[in-house]
Amino acid sequence: MRYLLAVQAPVYPIDSNRFATESAFAIHLKSISRALEPQFDCLVLLAPVLTREAYDRSKSSLTELSAIDDSIAHMPVPEAGMSIVDFWKNAWPLWRRLRSTVKTVGFVHSGMSADTWRPFLAMLNLAAWVERRPSLFAIDIDFRKLSRRSYELGTWSRKSYLFNRVFHDVAKRFQVWFAIRTSDLVLLKSTSMVSDLGGGRENVRFFLDAAHGDDDVISAAQLEQRLARFNTRDRDLRVVYFGRLVPYKGCDLMLEAIAAARARGAGVTLTLIGDGESREELRSQADRLGLAGAVTFMPSVRYGPALFDLVDQADIAIAAPKIEDTPRAALDAMARGLPLVAFDIDYFKTLAETSGAVLLASWPKSASLAEQLQHLDSDRSRIVEMSRKAVVFARANTQDIWLRRRVAWTFDALRRRDRQAQP
Repeated sequence: MRYLLAVQAPVYPIDSNRFATESAFAIHLKSISRALEPQFDCLVLLAPVLTREAYDRSKSSLTELSAIDDSIAHMPVPEAGMSIVDFWKNAWPLWRRLRSTVKTVGFVHSGMSADTWRPFLAMLNLAAWVERRPSLFAIDIDFRKLSRRSYELGTWSRKSYLFNRVFHDVAKRFQVWFAIRTSDLVLLKSTSMVSDLGGGRENVRFFLDAAHGDDDVISAAQLEQRLARFNTRDRDLRVVYFGRLVPYKGCDLMLEAIAAARARGAGVTLTLIGDGESREELRSQADRLGLAGAVTFMPSVRYGPALFDLVDQADIAIAAPKIEDTPRAALDAMARGLPLVAFDIDYFKTLAETSGAVLLASWPKSASLAEQLQHLDSDRSRIVEMSRKAVVFARANTQDIWLRRRVAWTFDALRRRDRQAQP
C-alpha cells in the first residue's frame, strides 16, 4: 500500500524521481518512510511546488529525496500557488484528481487548510471521507488566537480582524470539527486544543513533532564541559536563534530585548543563524540599536552536525514569535543542552510545564524578554539547572520516540477500522 502525506510547505521537483525539501523535513520524511515499511511500501508527498527563485535562494539548506532510493515520491499541487480566481477555476479538475489519488492509497495523512481561499487540504480530507479511506488529521499550530494576536500587534485592521473572526476562523474550526468526527486519528500539537476540542474522544491525541534523534542529544560529558563555563562570570551570556528570518518569528523583538538588557548592565550577545526576507532589515535595526559586536548574523546551514556545532557555542536559545508557532528548533536547542527564553504562547507554556527548561516572557513585550535575560545573566546557576532538565526532556522526546508512538496509533486505527468492517 501507499501512504499519502499532504503538506502545505512547498518542495522543489528536480526531475520525475527527485525533489528537494528543507533538510530537517527530509530527515523526518525518511524516518516516517522507514517506520511505515511493515505496512506501506511507498510514501507519496502531496505538496505545493517551490519557485525556482526560492529554490536558488535556499538550496544550500535543502536535501534531495528520491522515489527510487528513498521510496518517497512527490505529487505536485500547482493549484496551491495559483491566484484565488485561478484556483477555483481549476477546483473541479483538482477535486477529481484528489479523489482518484485517494482511491489508490491505503492511508491519507493530511491537515487543516490554513489558506481557506485555496483549501486543497480540506478538499483532500473530504475526498478521503467520500472514498472511505483511513485517515490521519494533524495540526501543528493552535490557530484560535491568531486573529486576536494579529489585531493587538497592529498588523491587522479592525476590519480584517472581524472578517477573519467570522470567516477564516469559522472555516478552520469547521475543518477541525469535521476531522475529529470523520478521521481515524487526530493529532494536535497543543494540550489545550486536545482538552477544548477533543471531547475525550479516543482518536484525538497530543503529539510533539521532534526532528532530533537520540544521537543528536548532547552527551553528559559534553554538557558538563559546557556548564563549566558558568564557574566564572568573565564572559557574556551567549544567546542564539536559529530558523527563518521572517517577520512573524519576532527577531526584531529579540534585538530590542538584547539592546534593553545590555543597557541595564546585562552581559548578553545574540547570534542569528538563518536566512529570509527580514535579514537586511534586521541588520539595519541592529546598527540603529548600537549592537555592533553584540549581534552576529550567520547564514542557514544544513540540519545536523554543522548546525549543532554552531548552536553548541551558545548558552541559551531565544524564541519570540509574534503569533502562535511550534518551532522544532525549540526541541533541537534542548537536545544540545540549551534552555529557552520564549514568549508565553501556548506551545512554550506546554514546554515550560513539561520540561522545566523554558523561562516565559510576556507576549509580545521585548522588555519582558530583556528582563528574563537579565535574570539568567545574574543567576547563571539557574541556567545550569535548566540545561540539565532540557537534556532530560530532549532525550525523552526524540523524533524516533514520537514517530513510533504515532505509527503505533496509526496501525491501531487501521485495526479498529478492520474490526468495524467485519460482519
